[in-house]
Amino acid sequence: MASDPQPSVPTLEDARRAAQTARRRLLIALRLTYLLLLATAALLPFVGDMTDTSTSDAVVVSDYAGAFVLLVGLGSLVVLVDVFTPEKRLANVIAIYFGVVVGLVSAYALSGLIDLAARTWYLTSPPWPAYLLMGKLALGITFCYLAVSIVLATKDDFRIVLPYVEFSRRSRGSRPLVVDTSVLVDARFAKFLQSGMVDTSIVVPEFVLGELQELADSSESSKRDRGRRGFKSLQAIREYRGGSNVVLEPYDPPGHGVDEKLVALSERLQGRLLTLDSNLRAIAKVRGLATVDLELASQALRPLGNPGSEFELRLEKAGEQPGQAVGRLPDGTLVVVEDAADQIGEMVSCQTTNTVRTNAGNLVFARLRDTADRRT
Repeated sequence: MASDPQPSVPTLEDARRAAQTARRRLLIALRLTYLLLLATAALLPFVGDMTDTSTSDAVVVSDYAGAFVLLVGLGSLVVLVDVFTPEKRLANVIAIYFGVVVGLVSAYALSGLIDLAARTWYLTSPPWPAYLLMGKLALGITFCYLAVSIVLATKDDFRIVLPYVEFSRRSRGSRPLVVDTSVLVDARFAKFLQSGMVDTSIVVPEFVLGELQELADSSESSKRDRGRRGFKSLQAIREYRGGSNVVLEPYDPPGHGVDEKLVALSERLQGRLLTLDSNLRAIAKVRGLATVDLELASQALRPLGNPGSEFELRLEKAGEQPGQAVGRLPDGTLVVVEDAADQIGEMVSCQTTNTVRTNAGNLVFARLRDTADRRT
């Protein structure tokens, strides 16, 4: 007896495709509605004259056909421009709108001065009115072009606050942290957040979740464990920080690799890239993007008393045993250095060998790095 096939579990990629399909259908419906409304607007004058008994006999269809074709053609051109520019940014749209408004206001103010000068100099007889009209139209178009060009070119260099949009290089509040897969699979990341040192939002791109899912579904046990560890880490972060501080970013930047998409998304969000990947950090630095290295943060917070840790120390006095010298770490921890009695008063490089806990605190034993290098 054949067993029933197991129902397939929808993946993150399936959900993304469904969302894109729904958005595509909504845009198609919007564009068709727009064209239908334009066609209706073009037909209204014709229908109005046809229903008017006083003018219906004088109506000529060809007189309205040109306006109908012009409006429908203009609407089709607008739809084509919309279709072939799928990646739109609200800041750029508002910048264009703001530039057009400034250009039109400037052209309107200057046209008043032109009309005043024309009446003053008696430039009211043909062909001057036609020339003046052409000049005002050219000035209006020129002012709109210059205003839009200037705003688009300088919107990141100065601040213009508009509703819902701020043209500024710096985002409001703390800059978010955009994390990659190498951080999520590292168990130290959740503990790093629980320390309370990070008070900004954590942005987890959906394409990073897709990469985690591929690891979790891998046939190799090591990759499968890394993927599952990443999901557990993400769940722990969401439970600790709350859903409002952990953002699942649906935007998928154009690009061929995950690293390229992470850099593009961080630039778009004006955030910092948190990663353990040295190659990704190098790419981000070349692009001028701020990065946070979890490994460097962990090393900076690692106690100097751990065996094998290296540090610099100024020797202050001789120790109790022959050949020993004593110094103190910046936090006051006492350090006993072997075979360093002849370097008292100097700054030396040391390597920890052992740590002993006493009633007065930790006591660190170390040796000079030159001695340690010779022994290794």
